[in-house]
Amino acid sequence: MWKKYFKVINIVPGRVLIHGHGIVDFSRDDLPLEFVKNLYEDDCRYLDITSEGKEVIYNIKPATSKKTVKKEETYRIDVPDISEHNDDEIKSTSPKIRKKRNRKKPVD
Repeated sequence: MWKKYFKVINIVPGRVLIHGHGIVDFSRDDLPLEFVKNLYEDDCRYLDITSEGKEVIYNIKPATSKKTVKKEETYRIDVPDISEHNDDEIKSTSPKIRKKRNRKKPVD
């Protein structure tokens, strides 16, 4: 019954010496679930929990794989209509560009 909730990893299921618990035979189906849960919680390197185990033992629901779609945002940019203006007005409203000054480097 414990194999629905936990799986053996990194070894072939069989007899293993577990520090603090003695020899455990992971090939047996009749290991008490509470014992296997305690091994897992003691960070036994040979046990991993299944998604069904997370759900039944710890009440952790599996994450759904719903893709979230971001809503597109529309921006409005107000641009003045330049077709009605003459060239002199456009030149006067355009930003001025400053020339880069040539600075002399100090002499050592």
